[in-house]
Amino acid sequence: MIPCATAQTRGPVGVLVVLQLLVSLPLAWLLNLYVDEVYSLHTAAQGPLGALAGGIHFERQAPLYFGLLSLWQMIDASVFFARLLSILCISASLVVLAQVARRLFPGVHPAWFVAPFALHPAAIWASVEIRVYALAMLLAALLLWSGLAAFFGPERRRGAVSAFVATAVVSLYTFYYLGFLLVGLGAALLASGRRQELGRYAAALAAVGLLCAPIGLWVSAQAGVGGEPGRLSAAGALRFWGTILADQAVPGHRLTAALGSRSARWVARGLLLALGAAVLVRWRLVSRLRESSLQIPWIALAVAAALFAAVGWLVGRGLVEPERYWTYLALPATLAVVGLVAAAGSERLLAATVVLLAAANAAELIVDYRPLAKPSDARHVAALLMREERPGEPILVFPNEWALPLRYEYHGVNPIVPVPREVSLERYDLAAIRIHSAEELETMMAALPKDEGTLWLVKDDEVYQGREHLDRYVASHFAVEASWPFYRKLVVQRLHRR
Repeated sequence: MIPCATAQTRGPVGVLVVLQLLVSLPLAWLLNLYVDEVYSLHTAAQGPLGALAGGIHFERQAPLYFGLLSLWQMIDASVFFARLLSILCISASLVVLAQVARRLFPGVHPAWFVAPFALHPAAIWASVEIRVYALAMLLAALLLWSGLAAFFGPERRRGAVSAFVATAVVSLYTFYYLGFLLVGLGAALLASGRRQELGRYAAALAAVGLLCAPIGLWVSAQAGVGGEPGRLSAAGALRFWGTILADQAVPGHRLTAALGSRSARWVARGLLLALGAAVLVRWRLVSRLRESSLQIPWIALAVAAALFAAVGWLVGRGLVEPERYWTYLALPATLAVVGLVAAAGSERLLAATVVLLAAANAAELIVDYRPLAKPSDARHVAALLMREERPGEPILVFPNEWALPLRYEYHGVNPIVPVPREVSLERYDLAAIRIHSAEELETMMAALPKDEGTLWLVKDDEVYQGREHLDRYVASHFAVEASWPFYRKLVVQRLHRR
C-alpha cells in the first residue's frame, strides 16, 4: 500500500466537501422541480405522521425519509431548503466514506477515495433531488462503517453490533434496496473465512429482521403500481448485472450514453473495458483481490448488483431497472476501484486513476447539467408561455404529471389542463397517466373553458402509453402555428383550431 501521513488528513477531505457544495448548491437553486419532487413536497406537507403514512400508501416506499423531510420543512418550506437536506446528506457521506477508507486501507490517504465521489454524477444528482436517494447513499456509507467496526475488525468494539443493527433498521425503513448491501456484507464475511463472525452477523440480521417485520405488512401491496412488470430473461438479468457493475466501476462508462449512435457507444465501451483489462493485467491487480480489505467492497458491490438482477429476473424489471434505485452502489464501487488500484503500490497509477475518475465524472456533469434543466423543464417552459401567451389560450400538458412542476413555475393568465385528466394526489396509479381512447380527449376538450381558437400543448415526445391518441387528435383538429424544443424531447406547440 502507498504510505501516507496520518496528520492533516482532514484538510483535503474538507476541501472536497466544499467542492461538492460549490457544485450542488447552485444547481439546487437553478434547476426546475421534477415531478417526483412535487410528490415528495406534497407528502411532506401532511405533517410528520401523515408523511409517514403517505410514504407507505401514496409513494409506495419506505416511509422514514418522508417523515424526516416533513420535520425539515417545518424550518423552511422552500424548494431550495428541501434540496438542502439532500445536499447535506451527500456532504456527510463524503466524511463517512473517508472514515471507511481509513479503516479498510489505513496506508492510503482517504482523499484518494473521496475525490472521485465528491463529483460523482450519482452523488450530485441525488444531492439536488427532493427524494430519498441522497439519504440512501449516506446510510450505505454508515452500513459499511458500522459493519466493518462490528464484524471485520481485529478486535471487537463494544456497542458496535448494536450500532450496526440500529443503522440497518433505519436503512430498511428508509430505502428497501439497502438490504442488498446487508447481504453483500454477509457474503464478504463468508468469503473471508470469518466463521465465528458470520454467526454473529446472522444473529444481528435476525434482530434486524424482527425489528423490520412490520414492513411485511405493506411491502407486497407497494410492489404493484399498475404498470407492466415484464421479467428479465436469464440473459437479460446477466446483462443488467454487468451494466450495473460497468456503470459504477468503469471510468467514463456512463458518459458513453451521450454518444450519438449505438455503434459508437459500443465501440467506446469496448475501448474502456479493454483499457481496464490492460491495467488489471499490467499491475496484476486480480491477484490482489485475495486481500480481505479489497474483497469487502468488491463482493458487497457484486452481490448487491446480482440481487438487483435477480429481482428483475424473478419478479419484474420495473422494480429494479430505473437507475435511481441502484445509485447508492456508486459509493462502495468507488471504494472498490480506488482500493484495488492503490494495492498495486504505484503512486503514479493511483493518481492517474483518480484523475481519470474525477475527469470522467466532471465531464458527465457538464453534459448532464449544461441545459440547467430536469425532465419537464418547467422553469424554461413557463418563461416561454408567459412571454408568448395571450388570455384565452388554455395550456394542455401531456403527460399529465408534467402539469405538477409547471404549476410551481407558471404564473400566467391561462389555465393549465393536464391531459387527459388531473393527477390524483391521493392514490398513485400509472393507468391514470395514460390516454386510453380518443373519447377521453373529446370529453376533456368539451370541459375546457371557452378559448379564442388558440391553445398551447406542452408534450413530452418520449414514449408514453396513449400518446398516439393525442397525436391523431391534434393532427385532425388543430394546425401547429409554432413549435419550440426544450430539454430532451419536450416540445411546446401553439395550436390553432381548424
